[in-house]
Amino acid sequence: MYESHFQFERRPFAATPDANCLFISEAIRETLAEFVVCAERGQGIGVLTGAAGMGKTLLCQRLADELSASFQVALLKNANFSTRRSLLQSLLFELDQPYAGMSEQELRLELEKYCEQKLAGREAIALIIDEAHLMSERLLEEVRCVTNLTAGGVPLVRAILCGQPALEETLDRPGMAALNQRIASKQNLETLSRPE
Repeated sequence: MYESHFQFERRPFAATPDANCLFISEAIRETLAEFVVCAERGQGIGVLTGAAGMGKTLLCQRLADELSASFQVALLKNANFSTRRSLLQSLLFELDQPYAGMSEQELRLELEKYCEQKLAGREAIALIIDEAHLMSERLLEEVRCVTNLTAGGVPLVRAILCGQPALEETLDRPGMAALNQRIASKQNLETLSRPE
């Protein structure tokens, strides 16, 4: 019914996010630009928050597309990791690197080695983590440690955390002081205005 009446190519309002259907409002355009600049300059960690259904996942997918011209992108679509090891394994999996049968420290060393090789080719890694509100303080601290990887003062990993408002609550905890010092950009997705 919808397809024929509105001459759509496919059924609208699917249950899963489709990056091709992202409405780029002025606020979303500015948010994307802010995170692209943050990543390109290696200024620190970016944090995007917004209520459920606001389009964070779509924005993460769009950001991954935009950053892919300059970075090796690792988009972790679900941050429901139980351990630091599972986080590191997922990151290495996204980078098409070995991850099976390694200890937590071996995974870190593998990631460091890979990052240094990428920088030799003048390419850093853009790590985008969706659903970051599901991450514990311990896992968020691991992300901060991953962003500490540098070569010649140049950050090898640029991270963007995306999640619901609970992420802000976690970041406000006293144990998150070190990570908060590394945050370069915080953006919050607001509801669309009536004209939008």
